[in-house]
Amino acid sequence: MKWVFIVIALLSGACAVLGIPLLRETYAPVIRSRRDKKLMKSGGDVEAAAAKARYHPALENTTMTAYLWMNLQRPFILLFRSFICFILSLYMAFIYGIYYLMFTTFEDLFHGTYGFSTGIGGLAYLGLGVGFFAATMFGAKFSDQVYKHVSPFHLVS
Repeated sequence: MKWVFIVIALLSGACAVLGIPLLRETYAPVIRSRRDKKLMKSGGDVEAAAAKARYHPALENTTMTAYLWMNLQRPFILLFRSFICFILSLYMAFIYGIYYLMFTTFEDLFHGTYGFSTGIGGLAYLGLGVGFFAATMFGAKFSDQVYKHVSPFHLVS
């Protein structure tokens, strides 16, 4: 059982060693900061470059409907043009389908196999609800404590 975690850790480490130097930065503040440092080294006007970057001519005379349409189509563009987003969405749909099948077969399992009445068979969902709620409460509390423990900033709240 422990070998599963070791193999995952080794593969994650190998991916990190390859990925960190080779992948491009996508976080906008870091990109802007690097651009500004380049401009300052070359003697360029940082304020003018920042104003130019904020200006978007397509949004200047845009109606509310066109602006809404542009923002509503972005998730679909992201879904179908990003392979990683598509695969993750496909995986989550698969997991959701499995959960849905599990929940819909409860009634048949408890009524048909164990002979429970409809009312008593519905009590099986009560345990799931209490379990999910407790896991959410304790999981959130536990992960918050773990995050505070491993965080280098040790923020006190």
